Amino acid sequence: MLNLSKQVTLIIIGTEITDGIIQDLHIRFIADKLYPLFKGLFQIRVIPDSSDISVNIKEVLAFSDIVIITGGLGATSDDLTRFAISEAGSLDLEFNQEIWNGIEAVYGKNISKINRVQACFPKGFSPIENKVGSACGFYGWIGSTMVFSLPGPPREMNLMFDNFVLPILKKNFQTSSGDVVRGTAFLFSETHVEEFLAKYCEDEDFFWGTRTFEYGVYFYIGGRPKSELEDKLLEIIESQGGILVKAGQVELVDVVKDSIFSKKPTIFGAESCTGGLISSILTSIPGISEFFEGTGVVYSNREKARLFGIDADEIDKLGVVSVPFVDKALDCLRDRIGCDLGFFVSGEAGPTASDPALAVGTVVIGLFYGDEKITRTFYFSGNREIIRKRAACSTILLVDSLLNANKSIDKGFNCFYIK
Repeated sequence: MLNLSKQVTLIIIGTEITDGIIQDLHIRFIADKLYPLFKGLFQIRVIPDSSDISVNIKEVLAFSDIVIITGGLGATSDDLTRFAISEAGSLDLEFNQEIWNGIEAVYGKNISKINRVQACFPKGFSPIENKVGSACGFYGWIGSTMVFSLPGPPREMNLMFDNFVLPILKKNFQTSSGDVVRGTAFLFSETHVEEFLAKYCEDEDFFWGTRTFEYGVYFYIGGRPKSELEDKLLEIIESQGGILVKAGQVELVDVVKDSIFSKKPTIFGAESCTGGLISSILTSIPGISEFFEGTGVVYSNREKARLFGIDADEIDKLGVVSVPFVDKALDCLRDRIGCDLGFFVSGEAGPTASDPALAVGTVVIGLFYGDEKITRTFYFSGNREIIRKRAACSTILLVDSLLNANKSIDKGFNCFYIK
């Protein structure tokens, strides 16, 4: 087994990518798989289909222990990767009859003879079976560097990477254990996640990584046996109140889905500043119609008065973005609709506030479930879109907390949003 002392390099080949015609999907997939193994020893190049491919390969061979190349393995005139690798390594291309027989068996004897190039590999390289396409990958050594060449289509490349590349790397190179645990931090910024990871994973054996998504940050922790990593993740979750941080890489709908199907409440809500975002999230869950009655988007005070049965003058007196009004609206919602779980969200999403006394980002969220009722004022930062999404995300997280009788709601949010 070899010690990894230099660098892992990824070369992505495709004029469609460099010209902005299609979006690369390889970097995220491959980097996510390799980071736990090689702790970030990684360089990425994205280059067009051209005669300069061999120049780039020669450059990275000088400082890389592993080179992974994707794209350019088709049969057309702009698919030059196999030729570039042969040139970079001063290797002849050799025709593999067995691979060609396999291609003919799948695609028939009438397959174009041009496709024969897909059965040609640099001398000394071994083919990697393509179970869902005609372009086999291949791998081998050029000097002291292991080189992999994989097809560009993600469906083909991903399968090869998981089934062949990762096992080969683990067999030939000294890597970390590969054990990682993953978590999701809703409503956090990436810098805040870095702060609590640095605090709770300060031992030098730990490593971690983060990436943002629509409602927060995905993160992972590695460097220790899995049982220790799981304990550390639990410690982090508990330290943050158990609401905003969840185990696993989860989507927002996944947080609440199991709770709804387990508790089976009938649900109705009213949305003002979120304008139907919460309803959109809930209705993305298959089968939710069994429990979800719907939401009313009550943007004007007139519509609020109509839905809740509260006099318009009283709404003006209480203040449309206030705990007293949202509290009263929840009581009316429960009495008039008769659902098990209800929610109402009212806020100032900006860019200017309708009430000069309120800051943009002020949002009042109220919910009831059975006899339990909570109403909280949140202070979100960001532009209009971000504020609306944070309000919708917070409501979904609170629905899950209420269904599960989580008593740490204030602890779970007060680090940023509840004052």
